[in-house]
Amino acid sequence: MTALDHPPARVRDLEAGAAVTSAPTAPRLVTLPTRVAVHPDARPTRLRVPRGIERLAGVAVLVVVWEVAARVGWLDTDTLAG
Repeated sequence: MTALDHPPARVRDLEAGAAVTSAPTAPRLVTLPTRVAVHPDARPTRLRVPRGIERLAGVAVLVVVWEVAARVGWLDTDTLAG
């Protein structure tokens, strides 16, 4: 947590009993640039496989390779269960 060495003027004025006349101002909103809107007739963007499916496929490939290696005899049954 950050400590303030010198509190803002409003806090000091309130502590001293002085009246604060101006209301605090709201932060100003800023328009940020966004993606260009896609034209309805434009070609769709490339479809991507969801990240969860990619990760699941990687685990499935590992299990399949492990099973094949165990059945073929590449893995010793004392080292890894077949």
